Amino acid sequence: MEPTPESAMEQTVPPGCRAEPPYQRPDTRLRIVLSYWLIFFLGLPFWWRTTSIERLALPRAKVEQISNLKNELRIPVSLNLTSEVSGLDIPDLISKLQVTLGQKDAISEALQLSFTDGSLGAVASQDCGLGSPTACAPSNDHYSIKFVPPTSEHSIEDRSLQVPFHPTSNFAQDLSKTLTQLLLPPATDTYKLRVAQYAPRYRLAFSLLNEDASVGGGATGWEIEEALARYIEPTLQQLSQLHNFTIESQVQYHAPLAFEPQKVVDGFRVDAEDLKVFVNSAEWTLASSSSNDPILHFILFIPSANRSPLHVSDPQGKTSHSNAFVLPQWGGIVVYNAPSQASAASHLDVQALHSTFHHFDTQLRSLLGVPPLPTELRHRSSTTITRWQLDSLLRYRALENVRESIDTLQSILKLVDRIKGMPVGDAVRSDFNAALDALNDVYLTYTSTSSKAILSASARALVSSSKAFFNPNMVAMLYFPVEHKYAVYTPLFAPIAVPLVVSLIRELRDFVKRSTEIQVAKCKPFYLAYKTPYKMQAETSSAPATEQLPSFPPHLFPLILQYLLPPTPPIPSHLLSNSLLQRHYFLDINPSDDPDLYFLFPAPGKKSSEVIRELEQMASRGDTPANADEPSVEYVAQEGSAVKARIPLGEKLLVIFSLDARNPNAQGPPASEPMEETRHEWRYHDVIWRSDNLPAGHPDVQAAVASAQESSKAADRAKEEIEQNVEEEDDSPEAQQKRAEEFWSGWSSPSSLDNSPAVERKPLSSEDAEASYFARYGEVIPVIPDSSLASTTASSTRPSTAGDSLSGSRALGMLDSSQIPIIPTEGYNTPTTVSSHKTSLNAIEPPSAVFAAADAEMGKTPTIPRRTPLLGGSAILVPMEEAKAEGLDTLEAGVADVIRGAWKLWNAGRLPVEQESLARKKEAFLRLIEQTVAPLS
Repeated sequence: MEPTPESAMEQTVPPGCRAEPPYQRPDTRLRIVLSYWLIFFLGLPFWWRTTSIERLALPRAKVEQISNLKNELRIPVSLNLTSEVSGLDIPDLISKLQVTLGQKDAISEALQLSFTDGSLGAVASQDCGLGSPTACAPSNDHYSIKFVPPTSEHSIEDRSLQVPFHPTSNFAQDLSKTLTQLLLPPATDTYKLRVAQYAPRYRLAFSLLNEDASVGGGATGWEIEEALARYIEPTLQQLSQLHNFTIESQVQYHAPLAFEPQKVVDGFRVDAEDLKVFVNSAEWTLASSSSNDPILHFILFIPSANRSPLHVSDPQGKTSHSNAFVLPQWGGIVVYNAPSQASAASHLDVQALHSTFHHFDTQLRSLLGVPPLPTELRHRSSTTITRWQLDSLLRYRALENVRESIDTLQSILKLVDRIKGMPVGDAVRSDFNAALDALNDVYLTYTSTSSKAILSASARALVSSSKAFFNPNMVAMLYFPVEHKYAVYTPLFAPIAVPLVVSLIRELRDFVKRSTEIQVAKCKPFYLAYKTPYKMQAETSSAPATEQLPSFPPHLFPLILQYLLPPTPPIPSHLLSNSLLQRHYFLDINPSDDPDLYFLFPAPGKKSSEVIRELEQMASRGDTPANADEPSVEYVAQEGSAVKARIPLGEKLLVIFSLDARNPNAQGPPASEPMEETRHEWRYHDVIWRSDNLPAGHPDVQAAVASAQESSKAADRAKEEIEQNVEEEDDSPEAQQKRAEEFWSGWSSPSSLDNSPAVERKPLSSEDAEASYFARYGEVIPVIPDSSLASTTASSTRPSTAGDSLSGSRALGMLDSSQIPIIPTEGYNTPTTVSSHKTSLNAIEPPSAVFAAADAEMGKTPTIPRRTPLLGGSAILVPMEEAKAEGLDTLEAGVADVIRGAWKLWNAGRLPVEQESLARKKEAFLRLIEQTVAPLS
């Protein structure tokens, strides 16, 4: 006969061992874990490349060099002095002007002045002195000062200044003040706050806003083009050396104020505090096009007829005659009160706009930083801005741009150093270098070029440095600190890294410990624990055979229906089965949890939520069973579980009740006190779907128990027949290795039937079985996890080689199947408990030879199996040396082992007490033994 796969597996798998699936083998698990790490490391370069930040080097040395020259930039200015007055000593006046002007920081730090005596042709400079005309570089900013008799007019025209000579001691000082205001007036705080930041291009937006044209007093239009050409364009022409202008205009017919003007006698008034919120940005649409150029707004505001006239107050609380005001760096506003109170709308012509645009022109020059002329001078030119004012503005803007450009470049370097993750790309470095090149042009040519050329170069430097600083990549990093990276990457990588690291450490540790005989080493505990077919001892939930089991009480079914239709937790604990209470206790299920967790046991294909839904629908329909007081009951009893009762509920459901053992003295979890009297009561257990696959029921509970006992006896007889036909197995190492592999690969398969020969079976009471279990538990703990407990058809043991001697296998005391009136958990989801394994563990004892060898290998005292009549023939493992030293016989040694095991179990499960000594623990244990033995007869 050719060997079947099952028989071949029996030859390679040792008894008690099962073959692992390929993915559970140690080398396979290690390869799987390493493959994840391999993928991780292969992805690192791609991750690094896609997330790396480009940081190009910036010319730091050039920035430091230009920063040191920032205060050395002094624009050359040449002054030619002539006189029509006799008795004026021009060389002496030049010396006094040098001293006076040198004391002014604005002049001495920004300008390089040179004076020329027109009558002699000599040059005097602050740096080179008088009489050396070639010592100073030539300047394109040449100005002439002519001294005239005192009766002449103090005037200015183009680049000429006419000064009446007064022979006083303060003449040189008064002249230096006038020159300071003309050449480079000092920038006050008010001036800096009012003047808009320099930009090569500006947009000028002129808006005509009617507060409410519908109530009258508004303007339908204005002659904006003619007014601009007459009043604004001359100023723009002169300022074109500094800026390029784009003009736009609009008319709005509804532009309400965001506040209520103050009512006064002659109309309405806007206080100085309300001027700050005069612009209603929420309802005024002032920007009509999109552009990056800065905008200067000029608004002509016409109040409605019911708020006219509207006046503006100055900071002193007085009414402003101009009815105009400036918003710093934003624009100017003029309030226009129509001369007529007629409700009809009007059109504003050039004549009506004369005063308004005159204010707009003044506001424009103020916002762009045009310095005012000294009050004592009269402008004799037709232009609105003199050459002295324009040159002064050019010099001021050029010096301001140079300082801001250098500060911006230094700020970029500081940001790049401070924020390590800030990108510096080609665009940033290109703009940075362009700004440096423009600054180099300023410092190389400022002594030989005009103020206009210096301004042009400084403007390029300002634009390039600002463009580099406000690069989108750099601006984004200002609001993305390094901590944000951890906030992004931690939720992404932490859940992946933790299991990978833990798995790698565990597998590497196991790999180091394993040898080439890893499978044999893994199966070794099973060689030490030989198993024979056994009956699971019934726990306290089953009833002894001598007790007459009660039938199901009819009143319990309608009582439980009050909680099921609809599902309404909680059910009183005394109405719940032991297994359901254990489920609630160990899984921490509260009545407030989901109903399907509280009322039902989960099972494959059960769909607990649908059961709960069906109960709710029955309650909503009022489908209460008509025979609730006399329900139709079927009893089911099978080996391994408590007796169950099935009662139909509607057409789809069955309500399951369990016959449980209850201690009348117990309230809640088991106490340390001994159980007095056990009584059996019916309790609610579960609700399931009706099915044809359920075990057959019996109308009487005793009949159900008898049927289960008969089935158990038949199974025992079949197993004994199989045991008698099993041949002796080979005990060589090679056979052991094969049996180990067969065990793991053929677990619970028909091929792994019990091969042990028939042995003598002796009855074992529940108390003796429990004592035997705890005795072995306290001395030797076989490695029998739950997953290793095979079904009764798959238990395999080694055959005995020495008959019934101490070195051979022991005779197991078995429980009679008639003592187990219980049914299995299949179908009713009763959880497995520790007590359900007592008999299975009690039936385990390794052969003395193998066990003694294993003990010697692990450094333990050899043990020998001994039979005790007290335990019905079960063997107790007692250390040989300890038994001989104590002079104990077999019975006493067994009892001593039982006490040791009970002590260890009691000590391990007892709640700790603070500062309790070992002596007190032993006293408490002895009292417990006395209380237990005292009532026994």
